Amino acid sequence: MDLNLCTLYVSLWMRLCDASGFVRIWQYTSKSGKKNLLCEWQETRWRPEICPEDHITEGGSEFNQILASSCSLDGQRFITAGTDTNIRVYEISSRNLLGNCRSSYLHGRMDGHVRRITALKYHPRGVASPFYAHLFISGGWDDSIQIWDDRYEHSIWYCYKQQYFGPHVCGSDALDIEPEANHIITSSWRREDSILQVWLFNEDAVTNFFETGTKEPIRGSLSPAICQKNSDQHLMPLAEIVQSQFELPTSGYVARWLGTKFMLYGGSDENILKIIDKSTLNVSCLSSLCSSDLIITQAFIHFSYEIDVTREGGVLTIWSDT
Repeated sequence: MDLNLCTLYVSLWMRLCDASGFVRIWQYTSKSGKKNLLCEWQETRWRPEICPEDHITEGGSEFNQILASSCSLDGQRFITAGTDTNIRVYEISSRNLLGNCRSSYLHGRMDGHVRRITALKYHPRGVASPFYAHLFISGGWDDSIQIWDDRYEHSIWYCYKQQYFGPHVCGSDALDIEPEANHIITSSWRREDSILQVWLFNEDAVTNFFETGTKEPIRGSLSPAICQKNSDQHLMPLAEIVQSQFELPTSGYVARWLGTKFMLYGGSDENILKIIDKSTLNVSCLSSLCSSDLIITQAFIHFSYEIDVTREGGVLTIWSDT
């Protein structure tokens, strides 16, 4: 079971994601301990005219298989994604679907994902900055990391071969942002080369998008920013942590920043948990953990509702005990 837990920054809500395909909001601070169902809906698979194999063959179901979710740091929205390559944006207060973020599937443009999406992360600067409140990143099986604004249909950094290419992200915790330095960390499901990669968040692409892009709502077609050539510092990782030749290979599920000084890696095969010092690259390692699929989740208890997203069936459920 893949578990993804996150607190919503609204009145006592928490979102829970696991492997059965459901999304629920729970009220968890009630004295009575009772939970009442507020609403429920299903995410039907989206099938474009040009249909990647994930849309039809995986799971054999008409419903989306949900693999990842994230909550905006201003507490207004949350997003879900999975095998149908769509990212759905929901408003927390009304529980309405605001729109879909997805690829245009146009030749020569990479403005969204074309295979399953396995990780989502709202920018942590959104807790204090309205500019960052709508920004998030995503990763998956197409080996790209995309930058999005949840009000627009396509990814911001849209030019072909101008994304972060390389990370084969398989874990819902394999993507994170360190807000102070604005660094992205990724972990790849590969048994060779790098286990962790650090990238510089492309603020230039975001600025160019808002200065030159047509401000149309997510429901309409978007005329994205004029493509400007990005520097190598955005196209190549700033740093990479390679597999040790003295250890058995491990495949990455988890990449997390622990404050500003440490990086965390979790992987299967040897069930390894590593903590790496960012400045010295010294590594502390714990191996042979009990779970083959290691998932690390950070939860901050502020409120008393939960959203539960589960992998199978694509049903979204919201609970409350009021």
